[in-house]
Amino acid sequence: MIKYLGVIFIFILNSNNNVIAQVTNEPSLLDQNDHSHKPITIPEKSPHPTLSIEIYKDAISGYNLKIITNYYSLVVPPKEILNISKLMLPTINKETGFIEGHAHLYLNGKKIRRLYAYDTHIPDELFLKGINQITVSINNHAHMYWVIDEKPILATLFIDPTKRKPIIYRFESFPTK
Repeated sequence: MIKYLGVIFIFILNSNNNVIAQVTNEPSLLDQNDHSHKPITIPEKSPHPTLSIEIYKDAISGYNLKIITNYYSLVVPPKEILNISKLMLPTINKETGFIEGHAHLYLNGKKIRRLYAYDTHIPDELFLKGINQITVSINNHAHMYWVIDEKPILATLFIDPTKRKPIIYRFESFPTK
């Protein structure tokens, strides 16, 4: 069982390496010590962001992860905003109308880092032998994760670094086309 953002993913591999995934939001099943960030709804007049991720083996070591979005800009928090209550408000790019924020990268349910750019490297030593879960969520500057109709905007890959084609399963709640 892998927990992420208040959602429990239960996955089982059958003999053909097909993944069967089941998602639940049952609060009684969640760890009471979970410190996941809270959801924030996309503002009504903003276009709905989409999120997809791709992963490529690095020529030297590890993997390179590419984040692909529509209607969302990865940016550092505005340096003039030092008040957390102001960071909790949606930041909208005045020119594009797109929501701004950052992303969170999780590997096997553990937050690895914040992302302010569309490309990052994941070192080999962070991967377990066998199947690994890579998840990216998009977040506002106060680390609240964006939701549409109460569904988190996230993208997940299950990969096995020992395989020639490492991607075993892909899930994107609001995929980029």
